[in-house]
Amino acid sequence: MDNLIKHLENLAQLDAIASVESQVFRYMHQHLSLVSDEIITDGLGSIFGVKKSKVNNAKKVLLAGHMDEVGFMVKGINDVGSLSIYPVGGWWSQTLMSQRVRVTTSDGKVYKGAIGSIPPHLLTEAKRNEVVDIADLLVDIGASSKDEVLKWGLI
Repeated sequence: MDNLIKHLENLAQLDAIASVESQVFRYMHQHLSLVSDEIITDGLGSIFGVKKSKVNNAKKVLLAGHMDEVGFMVKGINDVGSLSIYPVGGWWSQTLMSQRVRVTTSDGKVYKGAIGSIPPHLLTEAKRNEVVDIADLLVDIGASSKDEVLKWGLI
């Protein structure tokens, strides 16, 4: 059981936004290869580990799960280095404020950040009383300018 929990913890820490599940695929291939008689993949990026029974006509069992997760894509960078984001998958904007995130570049560099928004004292009273829309959220990764973010390779 401890081994299963460790695998789930490892998998939960991998980047796997929809259509970019290669880290999870590699992890699954590595670990399924250790316990499977055969590895099957398909053109959609799925992976299956087959373990053959030594019992004739044994029942078959399939354990399945999604490799991808909901996430965000960087949509833009403002002048002070904050990132605007576009959701990939279903999100409720109410759950996002102050969440920690990992921003991963195309070459695999990871920057830690936090989701925030325009400060309340800079909003109109009407806007302060509304739920913040995802389009109005910003990710702070510690950059001080757009040029700094670009040098880091985020776009």
